[in-house]
Amino acid sequence: MKRPSSHLFLLIILAFAAGVRFYGFPWMDFHHDEISALLRTRFDSFSELIAQGVRVDGHPGFVQWFLWVWTGAFGYHPGVVKLPFILGGIASVGLLYGVGKALFSARVGWLAASFMAVLQYGVIFSQWARPYAFGMLFVLSATWFLLNYIRTNKLRDLLFFAATAALCGYTHYMALLQIVVVSVMITVFQAEKHQRKWLVIGGLLAALIWLPHLNITLYHLSLGGVGDWLQPPSADFWKRLIAMSFNHSWIIGGLVLFVIFSSIGKFRWSREDWMKRTMLAGMWLIPFLLVFVYSHRVSALMHHASMFFLFPFLLLLVASFGQAFHGESVRFIAVFVLLIGTYELFSARQHVATNLRTEYQDPLRYVAEVEKELHPDLQGKKIRLLMDLRLDAVEFLQEQGIADYSKVDWIEPIWNEGLWSHYLDTSSADGILIVTTPASKPEYLAAAQWYFPAFITGRAYHTASAHLLWRGEGSSAMHLGVNSASESLGGEDYGHSLTVDLSDRDGYHYLCVNAAFSAGLVGNAQLVYEWTSNDGRKERRSAYLKNFRQAAPSQYVLLGGDIRDLPGYEVGGTLNTYIWNPQRDSFAVEYLQVNTYRGVEGRYGLFSDNPKVN
Repeated sequence: MKRPSSHLFLLIILAFAAGVRFYGFPWMDFHHDEISALLRTRFDSFSELIAQGVRVDGHPGFVQWFLWVWTGAFGYHPGVVKLPFILGGIASVGLLYGVGKALFSARVGWLAASFMAVLQYGVIFSQWARPYAFGMLFVLSATWFLLNYIRTNKLRDLLFFAATAALCGYTHYMALLQIVVVSVMITVFQAEKHQRKWLVIGGLLAALIWLPHLNITLYHLSLGGVGDWLQPPSADFWKRLIAMSFNHSWIIGGLVLFVIFSSIGKFRWSREDWMKRTMLAGMWLIPFLLVFVYSHRVSALMHHASMFFLFPFLLLLVASFGQAFHGESVRFIAVFVLLIGTYELFSARQHVATNLRTEYQDPLRYVAEVEKELHPDLQGKKIRLLMDLRLDAVEFLQEQGIADYSKVDWIEPIWNEGLWSHYLDTSSADGILIVTTPASKPEYLAAAQWYFPAFITGRAYHTASAHLLWRGEGSSAMHLGVNSASESLGGEDYGHSLTVDLSDRDGYHYLCVNAAFSAGLVGNAQLVYEWTSNDGRKERRSAYLKNFRQAAPSQYVLLGGDIRDLPGYEVGGTLNTYIWNPQRDSFAVEYLQVNTYRGVEGRYGLFSDNPKVN
């Protein structure tokens, strides 16, 4: 049987890359970050776009400008918006092949491209209408033109390098950092002495092309970071980043180790090849260390998305050890990667659930699925869909005809009117599907599980979760119920405390602390819980009783949260709850109770080692 030619084998790799990236197209859902960007495209002029769409974002302006032009011409349908980014992701696979071939050989290019084609880390950002796909495209383009210039000495390649390097700076600041490091490393390790002067000139030309963006960049730097949502990385983040790069897979990881260690005995110990490997290691390690130190000493910037531009150089480093194998062996390894990577993408990594469906559109379909297929015993029952999402994003999706929210109840307005508990208590629904995000008040779900205690099923999204809860008379999904005795707080600062050990929840992760109270005024009295982990970490939360008062003999106050978010939960600890009555008002506390409920197992599963989506 005739083996496929080099170009034909590259086409096979690109076909896999296209297949996994176009899976679900054009019915993919928008993620929160994509909608946020699209909301900043509705301007009548370029100056408005820069002032209100780019400067406020913290990212360079190219992708925002591109979305402004693209959506103005073709509209906002998810398939239309995402198409250029998917194509950019596929093109990056071909460029990675070209870089690997230019540095080593076609064998190294095949192996690196096969990894990039199907590993989830590479696929994710090809399907988001955000700067990552284009940033990767420009980083690899600039690298390829730089290597071509060193090989050919053609001015054309140097000019293309300058243009694409400048585009890196216009697209993402981490892409800019990456191409700076790549350019320096290639100049030091690969360029001839007479070429280095021209490479410096090329770099200065790139800086000159990028210069119009400098004012915006200085403003972004003055903002001081990305806010409180991102914390400095832990010391083991490098391990998690490498694990994510290879699908958190022992099969893929074992294959990588096999290629590296099997090749050692085959090497002719070429000094040039080892210099190139040292260069590639620096292209991954130097940006990582710079961002790690910056994240701890200045402002936290390190997360999986910002580190995406390091990914191809790790793949090239691994693939470089394939230089020791014959072409047939490399083809076999590459096909194995394509097949196993594709299988893991949709199986172990649950890519469809974690990346293609989101909290903005999927729950609308999910309610219909539950009523018609998933739970036949629920057919004919009334299920209300309750959501806590960004309302301007919802209005945008509704205006564009992308989603219909006419049958949704919005949690935040009900809460703001002080009617959340009343709404749940008096609802005629048999069940509710409640959608919350990490930014939602924990009491939304805590109160919902108090009134609808039976957990039926749920779904986890990248940045949200959906719980289907059932009122079910007499039913309960409560794992732990601990009560204190009733007491009167007349003239007392504190009520009796209730201490609970939260170890070994066994899947019952959602915490609901509640108290019933009656009689008298409650002033600024609060329900309080204080968490202390076994290694000394603490957290305190409270809720005012007066915010929960209703016209009934007894009122309820609720606190809640996911106990997996408590600092140090993994090492165990205790929860201490009590009523604090600073004004020493007189009222009765009928009981204080701590419950834990079942919840969605997977959270933020896109980058976790075991993405559970229920």
